[in-house]
Amino acid sequence: MKRSYVSRPICMMFFALLLTFAQPQAFSQSRSAANELAKSERELSNLTTQEERFYLTTKLASLALAAGETAKATTYSNWLLEQAPGWVGDWNYGNAIHVAHLVLGEVALNAGDLPEA
Repeated sequence: MKRSYVSRPICMMFFALLLTFAQPQAFSQSRSAANELAKSERELSNLTTQEERFYLTTKLASLALAAGETAKATTYSNWLLEQAPGWVGDWNYGNAIHVAHLVLGEVALNAGDLPEA
């Protein structure tokens, strides 16, 4: 059986094209997430109840991670885990815990901390 292979120049060309076309999209997604994060943080500062903050922070943790703001993502996730026991009967209770752990795991994984992830 003859093995097929791709030559090195073709591989290099493929990766160059991938970098050329993938980067702008990733940048625009990150910029979009950063804009949405800023908008949601302004909204958070205007909220008056803990319930509203609990709901919005569930969204903020993921947005911060998508925007590349790992410190904020970690802060929002830890806040969710601290607040969650007070919302056991709430519809967002499981969502908040799930999102917080996903975000914290992704942050740890990106930092190369596999045991923490």
